[in-house]
Amino acid sequence: MRPLNLIVAALFCVGPGAADVAWALDVTDKADVVEALNAHRGWDIAAEDVCLTTDPDFPDVAVVGVFADDRGCMLEAILVDGSWLAVEQASQPVLAARGWPDLDDRGREALALAWAEFGVFAYYGIAWERGDAFARADAPAYSPPSAHADGAGGVVVTLWRIEPQGSLPQTEYALWQVAFDGDGRQTGTERLDGYVVVY
Repeated sequence: MRPLNLIVAALFCVGPGAADVAWALDVTDKADVVEALNAHRGWDIAAEDVCLTTDPDFPDVAVVGVFADDRGCMLEAILVDGSWLAVEQASQPVLAARGWPDLDDRGREALALAWAEFGVFAYYGIAWERGDAFARADAPAYSPPSAHADGAGGVVVTLWRIEPQGSLPQTEYALWQVAFDGDGRQTGTERLDGYVVVY
């Protein structure tokens, strides 16, 4: 039997005028999620071509990607309580469900950083440590992932993201900043800097 807290009622429409299909959906059950994705997108994608990531800290949320040659998993959508959302749309309901309105600045900072890693930058690496790449003479200044309250109830997350390299003999790092407002909405995502290490 599936845990009750992981079961949500989901209604999906496969296209204009199509009948709705409803079933109980466990976000940790890949077969269920793939079936829901196919119904929602009107696809017939195989399970082995779908990437599914869940986290017990974010119940009823599934980060769903699609495998792409020479790239790996690419984020397709976030499944939140049975609704398929783009990551920018998903941030507010996800953060609200985790208690964002009642958290102090420190709590919001921790939650925003966790969501940035799990949802916003899903299927990318995060440079949690300086490492050899940032010790090179031509490297930009390294700073670890951070989250800072903006003084108006929001939070700004800044981190070095490791970009997909495919078969290229290099690693690309990009410094990204993502902002959340006082209601937990994702209000901006900006690339601030970039750095490529060629081997």
